[in-house]
Amino acid sequence: MLVYFEDCKITQDQVKKTTYSEKDLIKLFSKYTECDSKAYLSSPKASKSKLLFQPSIGATASTLGYTASFIHYFNHTENSTTLNPLITFQTSIYSPKRHYSRGFFTSLSLLRLKHSNLSEYQDLTREIVLTQSILRLKSGPSFNIITTIADIAINPGLLLGYSLSFDNQIVSTNSS
Repeated sequence: MLVYFEDCKITQDQVKKTTYSEKDLIKLFSKYTECDSKAYLSSPKASKSKLLFQPSIGATASTLGYTASFIHYFNHTENSTTLNPLITFQTSIYSPKRHYSRGFFTSLSLLRLKHSNLSEYQDLTREIVLTQSILRLKSGPSFNIITTIADIAINPGLLLGYSLSFDNQIVSTNSS
C-alpha cells in the first residue's frame, strides 16, 4: 500500500497507522483523493431512515342503533348513520432496508360523533341526541407496497381510545 500511495505524503503516515478495517481504508482513500485532487474516488453515502409527519383531515361514517323493551320510545327508533369529522396526525419512520417498504407508525386522532334520532310513541315525539368526542392512539408496523398505479400502505396495530366527552339529550314535544 505504501507503493500505491507514494505520491501523497499525508497518506504515507496514515498507511503505517491503519488497521485495515473498512472504516480505516475508506478514510485512507478519501485522504489520498484530497491529496491528489482526483475526483474519481467517491464513497457511497450511508442511507438514512425516513421520518414522515402526516397530518390529515377527513370524515368517518358511523351508525348507531339501540333498543330497550322497557322504555317504549326506544322501541321505535331507527338506526342513524352520520358523517363525522376526523383529525389525524401520524408519524412514520421507514428503514432504508428493502427500499423503505417497512417501518413503524404512530397516529393520534380526534373523532367527534353526533347521532340524532326521532322517535314517536303515541302522541309524543322525542329527539334523542348523542354526542361524543374520542381521542384515539394507534401504533404498529407499517408495510408499503409500491406499484405502478398507486402506493398501498398496510398498517396493522394496536388501537387505544379514550372518551373525552359524552352527552345524551332527550327533547320531548307533543305531536298534537
